Amino acid sequence: MSLRIKAVVDKFVEELKEALDADIQDRIMKEREMQSYIEEREREVAEREAAWKAELSRREAEIARQEARLKMEKENLEKEKSVLMGTASNQDNQDGALEITNRLHFLSISDCEFKAKYSSIHESAFSETWRMACGSAGVVTFLIPKGTYLVGPVKFSGPCKNVSSLTVKMKGYLKASTDLSKYGSGAGWVEFRWMEGLTLTGGGTFDGRGAEAWPFNNCLDDHNCNLLPTNLKFVAMNNTVVRRITSLNSKFFHLALVQCKGFRVLEAWEDIKMKEISSATNMTFKNFAMNNVSNPIIIDQSYCPFRSCSFKAPSLVKLSDIYFKNIKGTSSSKVAVALECSKGFPCQNVNLENVHLLLSSEDETKDQSEILYLSYRVISNFGCLCEEPREATKIAVASHLSSPEMESASELVPFPLLLTPIESNYRACTIPYRFPSDNPRKPTPIELSWIDVFYNSIPSFKERAASDPTVPDAEAKAEKFAQRYAQILDDMKKDPESHGGPPDCILLCRLREQVLRELGFRDIFKRVKDEENAKAISLFAEVIRLNDAIEDDNKRLENLVKGIFAGNIFDLGSAQLAEVFSRDGMSFLASCQNLVPRPWVIDDLDTFKLRWSKKSWKKVIMFVDNSGADIILGILPFARELLRRGTQVVLAANDLPSINDVTYHELIEILSQLKDDRGELVGVNTANLLIANSGNDLPVIDLTQVSQELSYLSTDADLVILEGMGRGIETNLYARFKCDSLKIGMVKHLEVAQFLGGRLYDCVFKYNEVSS
Repeated sequence: MSLRIKAVVDKFVEELKEALDADIQDRIMKEREMQSYIEEREREVAEREAAWKAELSRREAEIARQEARLKMEKENLEKEKSVLMGTASNQDNQDGALEITNRLHFLSISDCEFKAKYSSIHESAFSETWRMACGSAGVVTFLIPKGTYLVGPVKFSGPCKNVSSLTVKMKGYLKASTDLSKYGSGAGWVEFRWMEGLTLTGGGTFDGRGAEAWPFNNCLDDHNCNLLPTNLKFVAMNNTVVRRITSLNSKFFHLALVQCKGFRVLEAWEDIKMKEISSATNMTFKNFAMNNVSNPIIIDQSYCPFRSCSFKAPSLVKLSDIYFKNIKGTSSSKVAVALECSKGFPCQNVNLENVHLLLSSEDETKDQSEILYLSYRVISNFGCLCEEPREATKIAVASHLSSPEMESASELVPFPLLLTPIESNYRACTIPYRFPSDNPRKPTPIELSWIDVFYNSIPSFKERAASDPTVPDAEAKAEKFAQRYAQILDDMKKDPESHGGPPDCILLCRLREQVLRELGFRDIFKRVKDEENAKAISLFAEVIRLNDAIEDDNKRLENLVKGIFAGNIFDLGSAQLAEVFSRDGMSFLASCQNLVPRPWVIDDLDTFKLRWSKKSWKKVIMFVDNSGADIILGILPFARELLRRGTQVVLAANDLPSINDVTYHELIEILSQLKDDRGELVGVNTANLLIANSGNDLPVIDLTQVSQELSYLSTDADLVILEGMGRGIETNLYARFKCDSLKIGMVKHLEVAQFLGGRLYDCVFKYNEVSS
């Protein structure tokens, strides 16, 4: 008997030993995995510190080089104060212009202004003076004074690498050569190429002298024709302004744009035609007076002047953010506005505002069988504020112009600025809920903790859903939502794989939205979003005034950053904050004063300040978060400051509603209320402010799935900002990009604070700079 008992005891001890050994090995493996994870984070911190030190050394060396260069330039400027002058005689030729027998070429450099004065001039004199202007540095003005000049084809080409601002003051009267052999097919008479920030102004006139060339224009009948020259052609120009310039008697088009971005025409001439072959986005046509013009406003993406074009295939160019403002006068054709967009890439965000065009003749309209005619009421939905035009005048819009109410059905694509290969460099979710060694059918403690976080949010979501006036039987359906989502979470506690798992923050959010939408709830936070937007809009001007009053750039930047944190607290996806909001509401200004003190749990603000003080980014993509104070009092003041510095800003907002996050269409409406009659945000021009549909429908985001529109707009950006806990902390905190990146948000879940080693309502400001 004792031997049997001993055997049983020995077997029990052996099994216990094996179980203990297995448990110890399991713990050792998990500790190793955790240690590996900690070491990875420590390596990242060390790499960031080393990169910062290297960048600091590089910048110090760059400053020293710049100081040496400035000293050398100062010495050269002293030497170049001598003036080279010649003599000139004026002799009228048979064309009524001035024939060149000699020239007076006066070039002086004073306060970074170039003045080119000629009594008679040809294209080589223009080109030589332009070469010197483009090779200068700083703020440059190229002056063509009053006088009449005969000029053949001339090209003003960049890039002007050291020029920060370039203004061409055209005060003269330029006459084009009538010798067509000098021009290439489709070329421009006067061309501007490959420049940033050009302003063409001065009140001068470009006379194309087209009367002698018009008989040779047979392009309406022959698609293989040789194109006549355009008066003014702009190629690959960014952020260009054309103001108070007159174009007369063009041989072909008055104005041609090829691969231009941020192009504005103000107080200009004649008709506005966009017959696009290359890309077009963010273009403004403003303050035009039409006098008996045929088809004054045209977008025609079926137009094709080249032999190589396919007339059957749709245009592959997407037109977006096109603005026609303050356009008045008379149309000689019954179709005053014709918008024909690509079937493959429909136009987006085409705005017509304050357009008054009256019919001036009774000529029969040409065949418009492929154009869909819409009433003025429908056009008004796109921004046209036409008041009682004559009955015979029509506005035509092609059926491929996308409606703001349409949901995007296009395929989602990876964000183009993610570091490649994406498979090995990108993981959307920041917090690992489990490790590879964990049992796939058994929930981990972290998974259980996060399932409870979402479980605790059910009462506030149920309350919002029950009060949704757009859903019949809202209370009963809200109860169904609470039961179904709770059942899903209970299932995942038993089996993490039961609903497409294992669970992470993206899956848990998607399941919640899926249940709501299946029951007919599309936007249960709409009422509170509208209320908070109205409150924030009323405070916007005062918040801007307080920011603008701060003269020190670094202090103003820090105040703007604190404004983002203060606004970001308006997050009803957090059960605790939702309860506080329902009970006490939230004060933006009070939140600014009550932020946790620095240093924050991740605090790269000083590094960011250093980069901010040196040079502006050219283009920023900002993934935005919540409605109300977050977008209006936090993000928009920050975006406005970037605009003031010359940066183009793209705000990427959700496609569909999710908790109280702002959507693409809501953001467009918010901006329309904040802009003044000139389209400015408290004195700052918004031509460089774009709104993009991110393609997302959750409060978190997987950057391998964004809209094609956003992908297209992002390729040339040099800074990516992910704002909010969902987009910048719970997801994408460790995402790596090809360009600089900033993740900014407030920590509103205790579980996130514990993971980061910080405090509840702590702040994250994570900046990574990529060396160029």
